[in-house]
Amino acid sequence: IWKFLESPATGEDYALLKTKKMQGLERSLESLCSLLKESHNMRGKWFPLKKIDKGGQGSFYEAIHSYPAEIYAMRKIEIHKDFSPSDWFSLINELKILMIILESDKPSLLRIYEIELKHEEYCAIYMEYGSGDLSAYNEYRRSNKKEWTEEELFSIASAIHNQLTELASMNIYHRDLKPTNIIITPAGEIKLIDFGLASESKDNVGKYWRGTEGFDAPEMKKERSYNLHKVDLYALGKTIEFLIQWSTKEYPKIRQLIKVLTSNKPEERKFEEQFKTVHKLIKDEGFNNYQLQKIAQTDGDKNYIVLSLD
Repeated sequence: IWKFLESPATGEDYALLKTKKMQGLERSLESLCSLLKESHNMRGKWFPLKKIDKGGQGSFYEAIHSYPAEIYAMRKIEIHKDFSPSDWFSLINELKILMIILESDKPSLLRIYEIELKHEEYCAIYMEYGSGDLSAYNEYRRSNKKEWTEEELFSIASAIHNQLTELASMNIYHRDLKPTNIIITPAGEIKLIDFGLASESKDNVGKYWRGTEGFDAPEMKKERSYNLHKVDLYALGKTIEFLIQWSTKEYPKIRQLIKVLTSNKPEERKFEEQFKTVHKLIKDEGFNNYQLQKIAQTDGDKNYIVLSLD
């Protein structure tokens, strides 16, 4: 059901094909999410609370589940009449990847709790809550003159590398790794998000340019094919480099890591043992509180409710 966008069908044929495939996807998700609810012992309903951010495709909300009554994140994508084939491709590709991640239930990866799809209305993805993304946290530290330590940077790099390795073991490659696609949970864990441009490939080969300028490996534009894992490693190097741009520290070991990961020769990009460290939580209650105050001060979308939980 993932290949229908490759069909040359147009007009009414395309619309009919799309509807049939989306209905099939709906049934698959419904069955999978039913099993998921049982495994997570989630027997209640979801309620959106307050809009917290707007991304390239969809908006992010705080959401609460009635049982267990905890705060989660909800990404809601409105499926409107102007949804283009590329919009559909991105959405369906991400759903496919998220279903694989969801079934794997690996604690190091982003935890998905439910995916709700109404093919003529919206898609809602319920996931673990993040205090903010790595770019926002970096700006918070810069404005408060809290320079990164090498230990913290190695911890972030190791956490991301571990997730890239886990994904690669499932033949998944992110292809759009950057600070805004990395969240920090309230507990201080680093998690990759946004798999709209990710690739599932058994042979680890990509053929088209995907990603964000400044974080995309040079071979993506120059070569007819490229190693997907090496492209992710390049983006990891550029992400760490982004974090230290404003710092006055030297970071000799970190700069060595960046040099290796951003080499123009893909075969030289290796996350060697000397760079690996025990992943430590990036806890910062100041940032958590700052983000909560920021959300509270934003009017955002009025599509939210207030619950009284006894």
